[in-house]
Amino acid sequence: MRQRVARDTPSSLAPSPIPCRSGSSGSVSGGGWGGGSFPAVRHYAWEKAVQDYPVWDGKIVVIQGTDDDIVDWRYNLNFIQGKITDPEIYLIPKGKHQLLNESDAIKDKTFDLLFNSLSENIEQCNDAPRKSPE
Repeated sequence: MRQRVARDTPSSLAPSPIPCRSGSSGSVSGGGWGGGSFPAVRHYAWEKAVQDYPVWDGKIVVIQGTDDDIVDWRYNLNFIQGKITDPEIYLIPKGKHQLLNESDAIKDKTFDLLFNSLSENIEQCNDAPRKSPE
């Protein structure tokens, strides 16, 4: 499992291991969900269902702000690490929920990570053997 912290980030912020729901109230209501209108029962049923999904042997890139107070990102990263064999996780110090609406420094780090990840994937695709059309 590849875990990375964005450039100039103290290694103490790396997400391994991640305590489950540490520092979170666990609430799913509030401003981001329309003032409490989000149905917690439906959310619980969805979460319970995905717990039974098998581990996925695929690639995923997660870019997460460490000051995100909208989602329980520590819990989510822990979940992702248990359900995906090789997640690539990057933490952006002081980044909030919408990293592309943050300061220029945070936006630049986020775009760098996005472009680097896309470039790596394009290179892998270009290096892969190609099937000839039948």
